[in-house]
Amino acid sequence: MCFSATASFISGGVLTTIAVVSIIKTQSRSQLMLACIPLVFAMQQFSEGFVWIGLTDPVNLPMQTLATNLFLLFALVVWPAWVPAAFYLVEKSPKHKKILAIISVIGIVFSILSTYYLLNYNSTASITPYHIHYELNVPYGSQTIFGIVYLVPTVLSHFVTTIKKVRLLGYLIITSYVITRLFFQDEVISVWCFFSALISVVIYLVLAEINKVPTKVN
Repeated sequence: MCFSATASFISGGVLTTIAVVSIIKTQSRSQLMLACIPLVFAMQQFSEGFVWIGLTDPVNLPMQTLATNLFLLFALVVWPAWVPAAFYLVEKSPKHKKILAIISVIGIVFSILSTYYLLNYNSTASITPYHIHYELNVPYGSQTIFGIVYLVPTVLSHFVTTIKKVRLLGYLIITSYVITRLFFQDEVISVWCFFSALISVVIYLVLAEINKVPTKVN
């Protein structure tokens, strides 16, 4: 989490619990990627906890470097590919599945590009008051395009679905992104991931909607 190591580990534990409950709620393998979203967020929050520990003690620099790369791996590589794929698997409408398939391809391509950047350009983390600032050293001039394309699989995919609760999830994520941009301009990655982690509790409601038994009309 963006506030402290302790907060990151606590949120990771809470999200793990939510993930277990969500996974139990699944009724088919196609729902597992969706149900595991809180678990992946938990792992990301745990990794940021270790970033905090590493940044507060120079002795832990190797651990901090590893944890920073792991956090960014989740943020830039895992999520763009994971989110649209999870929605694709649970979507029932053939038309919407086709669009989600295209967005999934975009997400995978973005993830491959992000992997290239993480392997070939140094990324750093530093502490600002109560937050962590991640510096992504991507080629100059590509940062804006990089950020816009990132929103396609991670945000737009929420609105290419017939599942109402997924769209609710999308609106919450957009709102959190705007708030983060307005008030935490220099810590967008850390703070937005925190908000998104909290919002992921809605996944349980999404699964409840998907698995709702239709009411019989007499």
